[in-house]
Amino acid sequence: MLNWYFPPANGGVSYGFNDASQQHFRDNPWEQTIREVIQNSLDAIDTSRNGPVKVYLSEIKIPASEIGVTDLKNHISSALDSVREEENSEGISFYEHAIKVLKNNEINVLAITDRNTTGLVDKKWKALIYHEGITNKGDLSAPGGSFGIGKNAPYLVSALKTVCYSTRYLKRGREEKFIARCNISSHKNPKPPHEELQHIGFGTKTQLEPNTRPLPTEGSEIYKKFRLDESGSGIFIMGFEPKVDDWIKIAKKSIAHNFFAAIHEKKLEIFINSDSINYETLDAIFENSKKNEFARHYYHIIRDGKITESIDTEFGKFTLQLSLNKDLPNTIAYINRRGMFITDARTFKDNPFYSPIGKGWASYAAVVTAADDSTDQKIRKMEPPNHKSIQHERNVGPDSKLIKSQLKEVQRKIKNIISGYISSNDDKNDILLSEFDDILPMPGDHNPEKGNSSQDEENQILTHRQIIPKLRNPEIIGGSVLGGDIEYDPNGDEQGNQKGDGRQGTTDSAISGRHSTPEQHTSFLERKRIVRNDNILSIAFTPLRNDGESICFAIKPAGEEKKDEDPIPIKVANTTSPNSDMKISKDRITLTPKHNRRVVIDLEIPPAYEYTGYDIVEILSNSTEESEK
Repeated sequence: MLNWYFPPANGGVSYGFNDASQQHFRDNPWEQTIREVIQNSLDAIDTSRNGPVKVYLSEIKIPASEIGVTDLKNHISSALDSVREEENSEGISFYEHAIKVLKNNEINVLAITDRNTTGLVDKKWKALIYHEGITNKGDLSAPGGSFGIGKNAPYLVSALKTVCYSTRYLKRGREEKFIARCNISSHKNPKPPHEELQHIGFGTKTQLEPNTRPLPTEGSEIYKKFRLDESGSGIFIMGFEPKVDDWIKIAKKSIAHNFFAAIHEKKLEIFINSDSINYETLDAIFENSKKNEFARHYYHIIRDGKITESIDTEFGKFTLQLSLNKDLPNTIAYINRRGMFITDARTFKDNPFYSPIGKGWASYAAVVTAADDSTDQKIRKMEPPNHKSIQHERNVGPDSKLIKSQLKEVQRKIKNIISGYISSNDDKNDILLSEFDDILPMPGDHNPEKGNSSQDEENQILTHRQIIPKLRNPEIIGGSVLGGDIEYDPNGDEQGNQKGDGRQGTTDSAISGRHSTPEQHTSFLERKRIVRNDNILSIAFTPLRNDGESICFAIKPAGEEKKDEDPIPIKVANTTSPNSDMKISKDRITLTPKHNRRVVIDLEIPPAYEYTGYDIVEILSNSTEESEK
């Protein structure tokens, strides 16, 4: 039977029912618990052993007497008195239910144990049991956890806010330790002198020594269902009452979503009762998941490994894996070195690897992984406590601006790689470039009810839409490159244009509007797209000139409010995909494509030239010569 010790507050801070360290995990606490516990097991991998880390989840029952039910009930009853004084209805309801649970002869427990791990040796045990906000992952160079508060997630799925810890490892022979930990409100001691007690207490069979922390129960004194058969660690969630009808189904989905990479790479194997989630069964789990389960796409990318690229930047080294398919969600996921999914957010703020390439270009999905531990460590420092995003704003030191700039470089390289593969795929697919049709205005088709106010400022898509002529069922779309109106017939030809390829003997009706000049035409640039990210414009178009012929063009502001502006000065052209000869002269770019594949270029523009839209304007060769004189 356990004895419970809650240290005196000694005039210190009192803690209420709502523990701040648990707030990060209140969103789906059951799934968050699985994620945190398995991550801790992966971080404790024993590299001297062969085979994956094995994690076991099972429901068991233990006699209430084994956890010192009478003593624990007295402390929880005192905590109930405290929340009643605070008039905290949530706390009152919780503690009243906890007392009912403790009246049962048996307690329902969720046991989560692991094997092929190091166990909780020395500092690891202290960090887990006695420390808050301190993490100790031993010698691991890129552990998943970094805040030391993930251990608080299991308390949210305990009807008693009580979790037991057990470990076994070899040091000077076999060592086994066990202790229980209860996290409730600060409360008065049920026994004289009734002083206020701290909110965290410990359950152990070991007698308390003066002025020391409660020591763990050891060896054969540990209750048999808490002892481990092999080296490793285990947590036992007291009063496990899942809020879902089929917690096993939810657990399988959560495990597959968060750890598919580790499972596929045979770093991890999970056992839930008699079911195994491993390299061989992962496919079946994803087949039964919803069709819009993005993790399934990321898993297929890693499993199939068709496109893999290395990225080397000032920030660090990364591996990019990519898939192109019309059913893919246009997202980029980051997975850490341990094989845990972190984020696929669509904003730079929460996922610096995502860049809005545009669903109109092609459907794709990509997975980014740090190629070495030092890079992974840098990313880990930008993760919040729940490890479900990457936030560069967490860098508050003198290097914060440099780090953001370096991440922008990573983002650009990822975007250019993906854009390059998309451009090489252009001739194989019929693509309608119509992403954000409902929220972005087109030049020549301005609707005051449409706007981009809901668009993230750092990931604003600023584009002119066009239809690909070879679409089988094209839409009728108004708008043009220079502000005139173009209609498209069902065969993809522009009405008012001479039939044929549009290259000889005519002037496009597209330039017959208010912006046209004798030196401008659009015959040799098709399917233009522009995406702005801060002061970088990524432009794309398909050149229609013969190989070796040069194209000169400028970038002009689009939209009614900027219709008479001059072309935008270009500072730097960072990258070109595919590689082509390129020259910059003031506000004009001369490009010599090596073939007619789709071209993608990154242009750096002055911050003052951030408009609501942009157009690509081709310049005739004679005006190019004049501008260079």
